Amino acid sequence: MSHEHHEPEDLRRLADSTPPEADANCEPVPLPDDWDERAASLAQSFIAPLELSREEQTLLTDFAHLCLRFANMEERVQGGILCELPAHLAVIRGEHPDSLATEAEHLAHVERQNLEIPEGPIEDLADLLDTRGIKVIECTRAPMRRAGAFLFDPRTGPALLCRCPVETPAGRAVLAHEYCHLLADVDPYENRACLPAAAAARGSPTPRDSAVDLAFDELDVAELRAELFARAFLLPADHYRQTLASFGVRPAADLALPRLADVAYYYGVETALALRRLADLGLIAASDRDALLGRLPGNGTDAWVPEPGPAGTPHPGLFPAPATRFVNLSLALFIQRRISLEQMAYLLGIEPAAAQRFVAWSEAPPAPIEKAR
Repeated sequence: MSHEHHEPEDLRRLADSTPPEADANCEPVPLPDDWDERAASLAQSFIAPLELSREEQTLLTDFAHLCLRFANMEERVQGGILCELPAHLAVIRGEHPDSLATEAEHLAHVERQNLEIPEGPIEDLADLLDTRGIKVIECTRAPMRRAGAFLFDPRTGPALLCRCPVETPAGRAVLAHEYCHLLADVDPYENRACLPAAAAARGSPTPRDSAVDLAFDELDVAELRAELFARAFLLPADHYRQTLASFGVRPAADLALPRLADVAYYYGVETALALRRLADLGLIAASDRDALLGRLPGNGTDAWVPEPGPAGTPHPGLFPAPATRFVNLSLALFIQRRISLEQMAYLLGIEPAAAQRFVAWSEAPPAPIEKAR
């Protein structure tokens, strides 16, 4: 499938194009009235490694609802849900290496090549995925967790939920984890609610096992594979070893956690992830990894707490704006007079007054305000 990404300078082109549903008057039409039911149905389809709370079920319903609204705008502006689906022939053929760790390393290496990511830290992972038509939805609703979800439905296209800010170390790990489900868990795709930290600590399976050996426990296999992939994707093996040496980190000797924290900060990941990666690569024993993890703040929980960087470094904002592509699509429809201001506010999940301020800021032409929904 192809993909199309709309930057602000594309809005006039979109506004001047002939919309698929346009008529002579180009008046707003009612939005679908079954989104509540469809979102609730999608929320019930998610599988999870642990039992979900009522609050988490509500969050998944809201996530599905937002994706349905997002997809509706894609179809109306673009003529369809356009995205690039990553295809790995070995995955499609059902071929698996000797171990989950080997499989995750291979997937991570190939995917960095496919995404044209140079060796080293990954910048703007959320934007990189969005340019390929993959919806990236960030939720900063308290309490925040190192958790996420993966949704793939013909009515929404692929979508990833991150329950902490996407441009934080915890957020990058969650997005990489969810992206692995799109890469590896195909035929069929299954909607998943993930608690990466909790799932990784369950004790079964192990990275040395293969997916074939553990076919009876597919949920655990998929979650551990995604965790291994996330670490390999964010910390590529050869580059990570070289960086450790350049920072003076000697895993085989007396490992200094402050120096490892500096390495983690360089890659934009949490210290715990960098520590687990050492064990993935055989640079420290699993027992040493566990002992060192116990010395880190918040270890053993999936609650997300901002990890401080070097002195004087401000922490990223916790209330980022909606995804740029989402906003652009709504503004394009508004400029085309195919949605009212109130519909625009509903689609974006904001108050009409906020939508009015945004339209005024964007200098879009005025459109009639109608209660079409």
